[in-house]
Amino acid sequence: MRLSALALVSAAALAQAGLAQAQGDMMNQPVQAHDQQTVMPPLPTKHDRYLMKLAALREKTIKTKARDGGQLTPEHSAALQRELDELNKQFGVGAG
Repeated sequence: MRLSALALVSAAALAQAGLAQAQGDMMNQPVQAHDQQTVMPPLPTKHDRYLMKLAALREKTIKTKARDGGQLTPEHSAALQRELDELNKQFGVGAG
């Protein structure tokens, strides 16, 4: 009796492992929707990432300028310029 119970438990474990493998294999397959393959959007390029970070820095500048009463303080201006210089260095953008 113990041998058949052990066999049943082993069979169940193997079946579950096979199911998990099948699910893993299905996760690696393209998504199908209405008999057409769904294409994932491409990852942002280096240029796209630069523009996104530049836009974020611009928003930070606008908010800082508003908090400073409409004109950046010299300290804030210098700090923002350093951030811009570092961003340009990081992405290999030279002075235009």
